[in-house]
Amino acid sequence: MYAQKGLELEEGWVLDADGHPTTDPLAAIDGLLRPIVGYKGASLALIMGILSSMLSGAAYGTELGNMEVGPEAGKDGHFFMAINIEFFVD
Repeated sequence: MYAQKGLELEEGWVLDADGHPTTDPLAAIDGLLRPIVGYKGASLALIMGILSSMLSGAAYGTELGNMEVGPEAGKDGHFFMAINIEFFVD
């Protein structure tokens, strides 16, 4: 859609096929989206952890297991959310 309208992507959203940041929507087609990082990603991870575990009484963080022992079944929780994207766009 950005390419059709002749618009550039926001800086930091995507990488091109060689792994370099780009704002060109056509170069991004062969590339990939960047993961959510920084304070926004950490905040989203924390909120999802709270909503999927602490509020429901499920395990959180290291209570779920670790790399040496592996996951502990039956302690995980889930959270599902539906977002109306129209509230976030112009």
